[in-house]
Amino acid sequence: FNERLKGNLPKAELHLRESLKHSTDNFSAARELAAICAARHNLDDAEYFAREARRHAPDNPFVLDTLISVLIRKHGLNAKYSAEIDSLFSSLEKVGEEGGRSFYNTRKAEFEYLWGDNKLALRLIDQAVAKTPRIFDVHRLRAQILIKSGNFGEAWKEISQLKEIVDLNQNSERRAN
Repeated sequence: FNERLKGNLPKAELHLRESLKHSTDNFSAARELAAICAARHNLDDAEYFAREARRHAPDNPFVLDTLISVLIRKHGLNAKYSAEIDSLFSSLEKVGEEGGRSFYNTRKAEFEYLWGDNKLALRLIDQAVAKTPRIFDVHRLRAQILIKSGNFGEAWKEISQLKEIVDLNQNSERRAN
């Protein structure tokens, strides 16, 4: 986990794979490994580890969020027609908004950004930003949506917000990767 926070994804991946050999039911390590594999564009392994994490924690919003993100990227345009993805979104909607979280809105925004209506994606991500203004991924996705819509001035503001998050003095909130 420390290597991931430092942004050293190859090393983090090696350590997490080794960790899972010793503790196969460690859903947190499996979820982190899924996220790392996805970031490194290894969607087959990302899906495997996300499903493994879900096997041990089927209602965990972090796990559902990761699995949905992997599947919508892996299935491409066909993600629009996936009953499994629809079912996962239903599950995430139930647990992903508790306590002011924005998992559901963020993932739905990503889905719309990739395969649907970019205007709807912007509305959804704006709701996510309102709920979770200090979450890196929310601002990253908002910047991508704004760039796709040609709103480069607003996109630049989001990128500046990302820089602020990365440059925070608190290590627990840094997102160097």
